[in-house]
Amino acid sequence: MRHPAFDIKTAPAIDREGKLLIITPKVLGSAPVRNKIRRRLKAIFHEEKLFTLGRDVIVWCKKPSTLLSFQDTKEIILKKFVL
Repeated sequence: MRHPAFDIKTAPAIDREGKLLIITPKVLGSAPVRNKIRRRLKAIFHEEKLFTLGRDVIVWCKKPSTLLSFQDTKEIILKKFVL
């Protein structure tokens, strides 16, 4: 899935539970900005139990992701998984 803020790719999980890989390049901003995006994505992944879907997920963050609220980010991620 392509979005102005994220590129999300999934594949069947190798293990029983899916894994999450978050890529936050330096162009997003300083370390605290990149860490905030990572924390939000991890929280969504665990709160919504997306690891139980049996998919490995790669999220490539882009510059507009720094402007999104937690709720906007959550809607984008959940739209990918149709929850």
